[in-house]
Amino acid sequence: MPEKILVVDDDPRVLSTFTRHLRLKGHTVITAMRGEEALAVYNRERPSIVFADVRIPPPNGIEVLKSIRQKSPDAEVILITGHGDMELAIAALREGASDFIPKPIAPDILTNALRHACERLSLKRELYAAQEQLTAYTTDLEARVEERTRELRAANEKLRELDRIKTRFIADISHELRTPLTTIHLLLNLLQEGQPDKRATYIHNLNLQTNQLIQVVTDILAYAKLELERNEITLIPTDLNLVTSTVIQKNQQKIKAQGLTLTYEPEEELPAVLGDKEYLDLGITTMLENAINYTCEGHIWVRTYHDHEERRVYVEIEDTGRGISPQDMPHIFDRFYRGQNVGSLNVPGTGLGLTLLKEIIDMHQGEIEVESELGHGTTFRISLQVETCAPRG
Repeated sequence: MPEKILVVDDDPRVLSTFTRHLRLKGHTVITAMRGEEALAVYNRERPSIVFADVRIPPPNGIEVLKSIRQKSPDAEVILITGHGDMELAIAALREGASDFIPKPIAPDILTNALRHACERLSLKRELYAAQEQLTAYTTDLEARVEERTRELRAANEKLRELDRIKTRFIADISHELRTPLTTIHLLLNLLQEGQPDKRATYIHNLNLQTNQLIQVVTDILAYAKLELERNEITLIPTDLNLVTSTVIQKNQQKIKAQGLTLTYEPEEELPAVLGDKEYLDLGITTMLENAINYTCEGHIWVRTYHDHEERRVYVEIEDTGRGISPQDMPHIFDRFYRGQNVGSLNVPGTGLGLTLLKEIIDMHQGEIEVESELGHGTTFRISLQVETCAPRG
């Protein structure tokens, strides 16, 4: 490849010979006649090859060589020596000169010196390119190893957390199943050996505990099903008005039996959301059943509406029931948590319903808001993004 070459000599004839010969080879030639001038030109032009006479006006060729070597260790510096300058030539080689050529300059010697200098430059460039590639490869490999190590650590920690969750879940299930089973066992003994006039009470309580046990198992199976299907469900455009009205219809008898009134206020032409109809039905059912179970008398409002700016669809269920205490509020989505005073209220439930609701809304990348004042009712509000893209799994 063409090189930029600096020729330094105080003899104009030598400069002319070098210039003509080097330009015929396709190189760019810069000249200087003094050492000081040569260093200034070198600092400005940064040639890759320098031919310098050892006896140029100060600083001399060897001093120029030393200065260039400090700035550019890889530059090719070839000294031009006169007759009887062998000791200077050897000194120059010790100081790092690439080569030397004697005067008078023979064209073949100059050609060979130039060819060798170009070959050395080419090898150095190939070496630097290979080193850069190796450095880039090493850096990339280290980054990949570090990233993979982080992923493995995260996966390992996730496995540990899943193991802790599994252990805690099994312990929770065991406790929740043991309580109704123990009571059922006791009631069966009372039916066999208790007072005959209390058989109706025993049977009533037995039915209550059996229903409680069935509800616990049903909720556990629903929770387990959700965990298994979490990454496999397909979210499709879903009409929340239709899902909500279906849930209300399924609970009409329970609402009437409780002596409650319900007002449904759907927004017409509500935009669709990306969702799983079965799981959204389960989530909204949980919200409505909570409102029914914890409202002894009064009213329930069910509303759907759309926030155009945020592009979100809301389902809101408000009741005039017992409300949630500030102490219970941080724990309402915990598995099997039923509140500090719920046991004395004889309210059916397993403590898994709101956990399921939270998991379902999280699965839909939605949000849940809860507002409540003890003794003055509760409002549950879920929001989902408006469907704007193709179904996803």
